[in-house]
Amino acid sequence: LPGALWARARIFYAQKDYEKAARLAEQAVALKPDCDGAYYMLGRAYFANDKWEQAAAIAPRAVEASGDDYNVYIPFVNALSRLGRAEGAAELRGMQQQTLRRHLETVPEDVRARILRASLFATTGDKDQAVREIRRALELRPDDTNILYNAACVYGVLEEKPEALALLRRLKDAGILNVDWARRDPDLACLHQDPDFLALIGSAPMA
Repeated sequence: LPGALWARARIFYAQKDYEKAARLAEQAVALKPDCDGAYYMLGRAYFANDKWEQAAAIAPRAVEASGDDYNVYIPFVNALSRLGRAEGAAELRGMQQQTLRRHLETVPEDVRARILRASLFATTGDKDQAVREIRRALELRPDDTNILYNAACVYGVLEEKPEALALLRRLKDAGILNVDWARRDPDLACLHQDPDFLALIGSAPMA
């Protein structure tokens, strides 16, 4: 069953066995391309394992199969950004923005969607809109770990280092910061050589 394969992929991903997570997600999308969450998990597994080219290669298929899911764009935008393919990443962000807009017309209380819109505003340089969305999301869900991490990423894009580090420290202190993801996340690029960030994640700078 594709759904069972996806669920197992999530377990292996949580255990940081990205190879097995990717293989299971690959099987899930082979059986059912529009399997809910499978392409998102496959993209995350590739990205976490530094397989950016593989992620970029399947991005068109992922969007075709699951483009109505605003989450599916995230790992593929990240992979294209790491590869320096700014035009491709910008195209996917534009598609994600439209997906988020449509979604929020029907589910305006979706806080995750709002924090992702904040990220897109930050990427296009609209700092005021980005910060407004961050604050609104954090007011609604002050202890939501996904919101905290994504808010840190938005501040990272805005190059507001103290704000980003403060949120990442909250996650690290709670024992729920995915350091493998954070040290690769292009949204946190302004921190990747920062001594405070490197001390936080217990890692040397990436080449």
